[in-house]
Amino acid sequence: MKKLLLIFFFSFSLVNAQEKMKINETTKKYELSYELDFSGKKMNNLFSDVNEWLAINYNVEGSGLKFSDEKKGKIIFNGAMVRKAFVGDSVITFTMTFLFNGSKISCNVTNFVIEHRNGNTQMRGRTYEYERKDLMGMKKIFKFTEEGIDTDISNLTKALNK
Repeated sequence: MKKLLLIFFFSFSLVNAQEKMKINETTKKYELSYELDFSGKKMNNLFSDVNEWLAINYNVEGSGLKFSDEKKGKIIFNGAMVRKAFVGDSVITFTMTFLFNGSKISCNVTNFVIEHRNGNTQMRGRTYEYERKDLMGMKKIFKFTEEGIDTDISNLTKALNK
């Protein structure tokens, strides 16, 4: 019994330690934040490389550039990814805001929305914002979203370091 409790506690701790999506106290919405440093790289090169990388790597319907101003050092991009599940496909959309300061980039990801596209007729066409991680099925969606965006940011970092 003790071993079972230890295993449960350890696995619960791992799951909670891995959660990166946090609620912003001001907006009351979930967000992910990344701080990237590319020492020795010029801001204008980073800026154009991020714009190009976003255009190439986000081609799901719903993705697209919303704002790009090199003088202000700011890019706002709507991203989207498809989550395939046995109950049907869902599209997860979000907003990525990139702020450039010399060779450093801050990326804030927020405004998460999920839309059920097909599958279960009761769910099809429903769209809702990420509200609570404890709702049935939402833990998997949060984990999928966190892992997907982490992978994308990692791939962006690798591309910018070439």
